Amino acid sequence: MKLTALDLRRLRRPPPERAAVAVPVALSAGGEPGRRSILNLTVVQSGRTLVLVVEGDVDHHTAPTMSEALESALARRPRRLVVDLSEVWFLNSAGLEVLLRAP
Repeated sequence: MKLTALDLRRLRRPPPERAAVAVPVALSAGGEPGRRSILNLTVVQSGRTLVLVVEGDVDHHTAPTMSEALESALARRPRRLVVDLSEVWFLNSAGLEVLLRAP
């Protein structure tokens, strides 16, 4: 799943200041021995725009962590919040629910 947006106004600007905060989460998935759900969340700020980069699996084990990250990002009151799902390997209905319930 990849969402690409091209904003030509920003092509000449210097790269944004990257204030990355990584929140790695490794949870064991129920029912499948040896299988792990891995979710890495990184927040990058560019002006008043926040980009939440999500990498890994978003399922019912990792959805609460993603929900907390979204709430934390929205608490910073950004003008725009972009959720980058280009590195998501698996997204089920629990992950979609988190995205739909975000205020």
